[in-house]
Amino acid sequence: LIGARAVQGTGHAFLVPSSLGLLLAVWPPDDRTRAITAWVVLGGTASALGPTIGSLVVAGPGWRAVFAANVLVAVIT
Repeated sequence: LIGARAVQGTGHAFLVPSSLGLLLAVWPPDDRTRAITAWVVLGGTASALGPTIGSLVVAGPGWRAVFAANVLVAVIT
């Protein structure tokens, strides 16, 4: 499990910078500022709210409730 998490972390370390490069390549020059702003705001919000909401869920209903969020995302998707 620890090794798999290390592989996930490595993949994430490659994915985030390449997503910014993809934004720069795909969006036209007039809209790049808005696209980069959205990328930064959403990334910062996720970085701040993810651990906070996760700790509230674990402290409240328990760690098993974290998996309910995955079911909800799967149903919506």
